[in-house]
Amino acid sequence: SKQKQFLKVKRNYNMVKEVGWYPYEFQSGTTVAIAGDDYVVVASDTRLTENYSIQSRTHSNVYKLHNNSLLLSTGFLGDVLTLKKTLDGRIKTYEYTHNKQISTPALAQMISIMMYGRRFFPYYTNTVVTGLDNEGKGCIFAFDPVGSMTQQGYACEGSAMPLILPILDAN
Repeated sequence: SKQKQFLKVKRNYNMVKEVGWYPYEFQSGTTVAIAGDDYVVVASDTRLTENYSIQSRTHSNVYKLHNNSLLLSTGFLGDVLTLKKTLDGRIKTYEYTHNKQISTPALAQMISIMMYGRRFFPYYTNTVVTGLDNEGKGCIFAFDPVGSMTQQGYACEGSAMPLILPILDAN
């Protein structure tokens, strides 16, 4: 009986483990945004990590899109930077075509459409857009990976979200 148990454990120990390539690496980070009547407050940590190593202690997850809008994005850094670069090009195209600066709600709609267009191979990002709307009020738009958008009074995304969101919900 003990010998059978030992052989069973030994057989399980020698099982082949699946090893494969995974295209994404969640490089951590947390962003928080709170909107008010005429402002938006944003905060972000500055660590860029991979597994148990710290790649950078000075990396910001907050990106300026134009004078009235910020992109807060964590997740796979390659996708975050690709999203930012693509947005910069589309914002310039919009401003050239319409001869005016894009509003934050219009920018949020643009991002939603972009992300939905990549729904079969989505950006591996936690994305929030903040800024002032057309009336000067603070607004926050949070996105899921396939572009579903919600406008909120506050948002938190990233690895510390389970710790921070209950505090925001309580207030």
